[in-house]
Amino acid sequence: FEPAMEPDAFLRWVSGTAAMQLKLGEWAAANGESKAVKDYGHRMAVNYVAVQQIVAKVAKKSGLKADAPMDAADAEAVARLTALRGTELDKAYAAFLSERDPQVVQAFRWQFENCKDADVKAFATSTTPIMQVHQRLAEAIHQDVNKEEIRLAAERKAAEQKAAEEARAQAQMEAAQAAAKKKGAAPPPKKPKKPMGAAG
Repeated sequence: FEPAMEPDAFLRWVSGTAAMQLKLGEWAAANGESKAVKDYGHRMAVNYVAVQQIVAKVAKKSGLKADAPMDAADAEAVARLTALRGTELDKAYAAFLSERDPQVVQAFRWQFENCKDADVKAFATSTTPIMQVHQRLAEAIHQDVNKEEIRLAAERKAAEQKAAEEARAQAQMEAAQAAAKKKGAAPPPKKPKKPMGAAG
């Protein structure tokens, strides 16, 4: 993901993202298990309908093309998540948004900081706080519904880091031992001289 986009590319990206968020929000609101997920899904569906309308107006005013389908990755996510219901949906939807929403915030922030098109910049500036709220809510839901998975993932990561550190320490010790052995190795014994007058 690269947040830096030209104004028209950004509007098309937002249009595709809105289509994805709208579809997933409606599905989560209807098929989620927890109230938090259902409420969040409804909120996303409502907000992204508004985003679609605003994007269309901004594009028309700026003479840019904004209507675009969701990209392949988002389409795959929609297909995967709309096959789930109940607790499974809650967990997968929250985990997906905890990764996806930060990208949305980055894209909007880049536009309000760098965009040269005044209308697109104004849209990004006014909408970024809403996207930041989405991100905070999604992360809070993720931390709640996936708390056990997050704990296990943290334990696995800690175990992997410990194993890697132990492997590095072992390798360093073996290298130090090999270096010391090489440095302190005794020279090969010299062939003894024959005594003077000895036969042979």
